[in-house]
Parts: sequence; structure tokens; C-alpha cells
Amino acid sequence: VNAEKAFSQALKLRPGDPRALLGLARVEIEIARTYDGALRHIAAVEEVDPRSPGAKRLRAVIDILGERPDEALTTLKMVLADNPSDLEALSLVAAARDAQADRKGFEAALRKIRKVRKGYADVFTTVARFAERQNRYKAAIRLAKRALDTDPDHWPAHAILGVQYTRTGEEDRGRRHLERYYEHDDYNVRVANMLNLYERWIGDYVWIEDPDVRI
Repeated sequence: VNAEKAFSQALKLRPGDPRALLGLARVEIEIARTYDGALRHIAAVEEVDPRSPGAKRLRAVIDILGERPDEALTTLKMVLADNPSDLEALSLVAAARDAQADRKGFEAALRKIRKVRKGYADVFTTVARFAERQNRYKAAIRLAKRALDTDPDHWPAHAILGVQYTRTGEEDRGRRHLERYYEHDDYNVRVANMLNLYERWIGDYVWIEDPDVRI
């Protein structure tokens, strides 16, 4: 909500500012989880800059979330034609390949990323977040572990593991990762809320077991 207000205020001061428009689009995608508004903001940026890499990357995000990985890859080709070293775009290619269950394509995307920057753990947390949105919690855990194998100090992976382990019934392990992340960043509202849940309410819950998730 604060981010949305900040970007809206920026647009009042500078109407049509592409960074503010893309910021609002990202808020729509990640927080509101609605795409119509995001696409309007993206289109407004593309009217000024048809090849805007930020706009194209967000279009690809929406396509992956909408289970259209082929369309995402077509869009990302345009971004990478202009900048083959765009790590965000390359990470989204990996996410699209993962959504296609294309393991060879996924590993090929990782090799391209390593050529640009060795030890780039963000690719795994990027793909893990898509897995999480698609309720593939065990896949998100595997990817977050690979992030930590790549960079033991990659804190976002701890946040992902903390949340996902609670969903698969491994609360103690999840709590340890949440606490580890919180030591690094105590401003993350989601992590703080999860830890507060553990402190106050977790013992009062009735759990329902499922092969892949605990609710």
C-alpha cells in the first residue's frame, strides 16, 4: 500500500514517468494480484518506449503467471536481443522454462546466467516465487535451497524457505529460516507476521494433512 501511494504521488509530480508507472504495475502484480491495471500501466510506458525492457519484463511475468510461458519467451527474446546480459530477463527465461517443465531449457538458461555473473542466486528465488504462486511449494523449497547453495548469504531464500516449510508441515525448520531472515531484515511485514503467528497462535491451530501441504 505504501509503495502504491509513493508511485501515485510520483506520477502527480511527473505525469507519465515510466519508473512510477512500472512501479505501480509491479504493485498490481505482486500485491493486488490483478493484471488489467498492470497492463494499462505497461501499455502507457510502451507508448513512449515500445522496447522498454522493464515493460517487456513485466509482460513476461504476467504471461508466466497466466500459464503462457511461450508468449513470455517471445517477449523476453526482444529484451535479450537488445541486451543479452539482462539478468532479470534471463531469470524470467529460466522461470518460463520451469513452467514448461523443460529441464534442459531451464539448465541452459542457468548456464547463460553463469556466463554473465557467477554466483547469481537471484535466478533461483525468482523461479521459486513463481512456483509459490502456482502452489508448487516443494518446488519452491528445492529452488530456494539451490539459491543458498549458490550464495549462502542470499537472504531472500531464507524467507521463501521459512514460508514454504510451514506449508509442508515442517514448522520448526520454517521458523528457523524465518528467524534467520528476520535478523537481516526486520522490516519484511510477511516474515514479521509469520513469526508473530508462531509466537501467539500456532498452538491453537487444528491441522489438516495433505500429501503435499499442511493446512
